[in-house]
Amino acid sequence: MVASVTAELMYPAARMDVMHALACLADSEYQWSVWVKREFPIDAYYGSFTQTINTLFDDWAVLPDPSSWIGLAIFDGREVPRLRSLGATLDMLIDELGEADDECYLRDSRWATVLDQAGSALTAMVLAGGFDYRQLAANEKRQPPRWIF
Repeated sequence: MVASVTAELMYPAARMDVMHALACLADSEYQWSVWVKREFPIDAYYGSFTQTINTLFDDWAVLPDPSSWIGLAIFDGREVPRLRSLGATLDMLIDELGEADDECYLRDSRWATVLDQAGSALTAMVLAGGFDYRQLAANEKRQPPRWIF
């Protein structure tokens, strides 16, 4: 059974946004379909690498250092080092590739590391008390990447 985080975290909506962004970063098929081909899974949906990165680095600023969000949207433990590793990898790619288009990022030989690190961070968040993503998707009218189910 997955623990409820609503009472334990100050900003559970931020946690949901971070988990959604991680799910997007962990799913290569989703990235090629949505980010590159612009084949959106439902009407009124938009997704891009930039939007995903903005969620993690700007909107909630859990990357590159998630420790400031412990107790707010992140649990201490396995989440922090996994998010920190992902942040370091993304920082390096962004420094080198800059404003390159999404396809350029996906074709980079280091992108497999991003996929693995995002999946690992998402797994840690779910196991630490993540949400039932099917319920969140219904409540938020979001279409999460297919592998979440």
